[in-house]
Amino acid sequence: MTNKIVKLTKRHIDQMAIIDSESDRELSKKKKLSRFDLKVKLHARFDKDEEFFGYKQDGELIGYITLDTVARKTTWFAVKQKDESKKIDQKLTKYVNNILNS
Repeated sequence: MTNKIVKLTKRHIDQMAIIDSESDRELSKKKKLSRFDLKVKLHARFDKDEEFFGYKQDGELIGYITLDTVARKTTWFAVKQKDESKKIDQKLTKYVNNILNS
């Protein structure tokens, strides 16, 4: 099993929308958003001062975190609900904290 954290780009938006729709922290919990709507929201966020980092397991993106580069803080993370027990959120948070502290 290979696991790694990678910097995400706009080409990952489809995969990120899937994660959001399958996440317990899903953007669409209160008002069910389609994957298309989730993609639109993600696309707009790439044009802001945010960096995106994703956790890949065996080549599949299963979680991601965002870092506001101006405020220097984490602004969002999502992990597929079926993978939450793997503590991906903690691994991503640790990774971003290392960036902030370097």
